[in-house]
Amino acid sequence: MSYNIKAGTNKFYDSKVGPHTGSKAGSKACDYRKQNTIPGITDITDITDSTDITVITAITGITGIAEVIAAQSPDVVALQEVDRGRLRSGGIDQVRWLGDRLGYRYAYAPAFATSEDDGTKGEYGNALLSRFPLLSWEVIPLWHRNHLLPGEPGWVIEPRCCFVGRLLTPRTNPHSRIRMGSSSSVTVVGLHLSTTVDQRARQLEQVADLVTECGDTPLVLMGDFNAGHEELRRSRLSGLLDNIFACNPVSTFPSGAAARAAIDHIYVSSHWLVKAVWVVSERLDRSDHNPVVADLEL
Repeated sequence: MSYNIKAGTNKFYDSKVGPHTGSKAGSKACDYRKQNTIPGITDITDITDSTDITVITAITGITGIAEVIAAQSPDVVALQEVDRGRLRSGGIDQVRWLGDRLGYRYAYAPAFATSEDDGTKGEYGNALLSRFPLLSWEVIPLWHRNHLLPGEPGWVIEPRCCFVGRLLTPRTNPHSRIRMGSSSSVTVVGLHLSTTVDQRARQLEQVADLVTECGDTPLVLMGDFNAGHEELRRSRLSGLLDNIFACNPVSTFPSGAAARAAIDHIYVSSHWLVKAVWVVSERLDRSDHNPVVADLEL
């Protein structure tokens, strides 16, 4: 599931999209050799023999966000615009709060650090929640301009990043929605791209290079692309992975029934059969994006 998490607490309803037919793409999925460990990754623990996963992505507003995630019960959650130690969000470590509350392992991918008004330091970035242990974790800075164009607000050139997490997936899990077959690991890439076309084009090239470097491991790429289907179809990424919403574009921004732009996406490698996809029609007081969800089979 992909979910950009802003703030709020009220009840949500979901709007399902019809099942996808599960087309196959021409790319191979990433098999990262770097076994990085950084602060923010929870301990790897033993898991029972199993074969399923489900995916989700997300931003901030924490109790309501937890309710949405709990209701969807995904196996993997990619979150965007996640704060850690920032006064605007109560100074909490948001991904740790969600992980502890919902029973997920978690990892954090800071895009940049902040100096808070009380003299403390905060961070802003992306994050992962997972039912499965992490085998490796890498945070990759994405290109951004170091200058503003006329009329642009300062936040337009803030740093962005993506993460690459390789997960140890069990062989048979009756409670999970991703069928893994004989595979023992999958690679999950989560990202948050720029709101400007020029920066986003460079960032999409970086992501395409990342996918090209991948080995023969099932891959899921998801997040807030800040780009619609037409722009993404023109990118090199479209020849490497399948956008599972391409045949059934559904708006995700702004949240709720007023959504008019499809900018949150999930891509999969050729290993996956997409059984179903849907969008949760969110309320404005929880997040400014509607989360997207996929039910996958290997």
